[in-house]
Amino acid sequence: TCYKYQVTDTSQAGTTSYIWFDTQNYQMRRYSATTADGTSDMTFSYGAVNITAPSPVQDFSATGQ
Repeated sequence: TCYKYQVTDTSQAGTTSYIWFDTQNYQMRRYSATTADGTSDMTFSYGAVNITAPSPVQDFSATGQ
């Protein structure tokens, strides 16, 4: 399930654009645009992210000197 938004740019007459965001994480899932030159339609998917702390690390403190 997605929210569908129409994008209106008054400087781009004749262009129709839509963006879909999922209703769970609000991530962009699809973008569609139609101009005088043609149509583009893109879909987006997101993979899992794995972040690990760097190692080795060195602690330091600013002494103001």
